Amino acid sequence: MTLDKFIKVHNTKTFLKILTIVIVLTLFFFTLNLDFQDYIDGFSRLKGLIAGMMRIEAEDKKIVLFKMFETIITAFASSFIGVLLAVLCSPFLATNISNKYLARFLTVCFSIFRTVPALVMAAILVSLIGIGSFTGFISLLIITFFSATKLLKEYLEEINPAKIQSFRSFGFSKFTFLRSCIYPFSKPYIISLFFLTLESSIRGASVLGMVGAGGIGEELWKNLSFLRYDKVSFIIVILLGFIFLTDTLSWFFRKKDNLIKITTSKGYKKSKFISNFVIIGVLILLVFSLNILYEDTNKISAPVFFERLFTFLKKFRNLDFSYSGKALLALWQSFLVAFFATVFAAPSAIIVSYFANSVTSNKIIAFLIKIFINFIRT
Repeated sequence: MTLDKFIKVHNTKTFLKILTIVIVLTLFFFTLNLDFQDYIDGFSRLKGLIAGMMRIEAEDKKIVLFKMFETIITAFASSFIGVLLAVLCSPFLATNISNKYLARFLTVCFSIFRTVPALVMAAILVSLIGIGSFTGFISLLIITFFSATKLLKEYLEEINPAKIQSFRSFGFSKFTFLRSCIYPFSKPYIISLFFLTLESSIRGASVLGMVGAGGIGEELWKNLSFLRYDKVSFIIVILLGFIFLTDTLSWFFRKKDNLIKITTSKGYKKSKFISNFVIIGVLILLVFSLNILYEDTNKISAPVFFERLFTFLKKFRNLDFSYSGKALLALWQSFLVAFFATVFAAPSAIIVSYFANSVTSNKIIAFLIKIFINFIRT
């Protein structure tokens, strides 16, 4: 390729990129019917909201802390069991590990269940089981399981095929192959995924309270409905503290092999003892959490549950296709909102993550940006 041809190709690519950006921006403004006056009015109302949230009211701190405890154990139990089930199931969905046809079939099935939003799932389960934290736990468990399975499946498919083939050439059994090859490669990612889903479940449990699924969400939505932003800010501060603690624990467990150097046999035995002690402690905490969640839920008999389930399935079977026009229009609008949100969020995330990384940015700036990000996420 000559220099002139290379320059022409480069200029053509640059022009096409700029044209694509202009088209996306044009579609964004015209498709979503943006009115800048709405933004101006919104910012004027935002001042009152921020002024109300600057006053932190801790009058109901005992109730809030108890509900926060409920939220934490709900999020912990659902995240732990959900990620554990995802670790067991994800190898069957990865095309480079399992049978390709089986993997594709299971992927389609899991994708169908994953499309159900957590709020809708919680509303369905509340109608079947009843109100309470245990309903929220089951809802978050289902959502966490399907989401974590997708993320783990995609990670496993990125493992170097040469490494997988080298282990298979030894003739290991399926269990030994997964334990000796797949698990060591994915262990840091599994730990990171657990804490990510834990953080997500804490926020998710806060929303599920709106449909009666227990947790801090009940207090949050009650205070929002009465415009008690001073009490809402107190709840957000509590949530922020727990999410910051989750981030810190995630960082420690991902970096512990580099932070704690084991050079002697005695140190190795001590490390194994601590690991076993932590595992036993986690299992005891899990059983304790499940017991509390179960006791907090309105218990119904098995016949009543199955009666409600059959009624739900009967109604679900009779689909109302007269609503399909509105449903497709709403789906198209949802797609546009999600598409443009992703288009604008992705470049912003790259820029912010650069400054939030202590390796590429100043450590103090990175720390402050992480606090700001956690606050917005909370």
